[in-house]
Amino acid sequence: MPKPGPRTTYRYSPDFKATAVRLSQLPGVSVSDVARSLYIHPFMLSRWRRLAREGLIVTKGVDVDPASKLFRLTQLILLLAAFLSGAATIFLGFFYFLLYCRYRDLFNEEGRYFDQQNVVVYHEQNGLLIVPTLAFLLLSLLFCIAFLVRRRAASGAASGP
Repeated sequence: MPKPGPRTTYRYSPDFKATAVRLSQLPGVSVSDVARSLYIHPFMLSRWRRLAREGLIVTKGVDVDPASKLFRLTQLILLLAAFLSGAATIFLGFFYFLLYCRYRDLFNEEGRYFDQQNVVVYHEQNGLLIVPTLAFLLLSLLFCIAFLVRRRAASGAASGP
C-alpha cells in the first residue's frame, strides 16, 4: 500500500550514482547490501549498473576501495615514524656530542676525571647516549625500509601481472 500524500522523488548526483555502482562491483558485495546501506531501492541500483555498462554513468575516476585509503594512511604513519625516529637520532647524537666530546680529553686511561674545584670524581660513560641513538637510527631505517617495500608492492600490484 503506498504512503498517503504527495510522492517524494529524489534526484541523485552523478557522483553518488558512480560511487554506488563502484561499491556494488567490489568483490564479495551484493547489490542488495549496497542498496540497503545507501537507502535506495535495489532495482534503482541495478538500473544504474546497467547504465554504467552502457556508458551513460562514468565510474572510471571513482575510488571506493577502502584498502587504498587504509594503505595511504599506514604509509603516512610509516613516513611520520621514520621522520620522528630520524629526528630523535639527530637530537640524541647532538646531545651526546655536547655532553661527551667537550670532556673526552680530560679523562685518564681508567675513565676517571677529578674536578679539583668541586672535589668530584667523574666517571666516563661514553656509551650512555650511544645506545638510544643507535636504537632510534635502527628504527628509522626499519620504518624507511617498510615504507619502501610497501610502496614497491603497491606499485607492482597496480601495474598488474
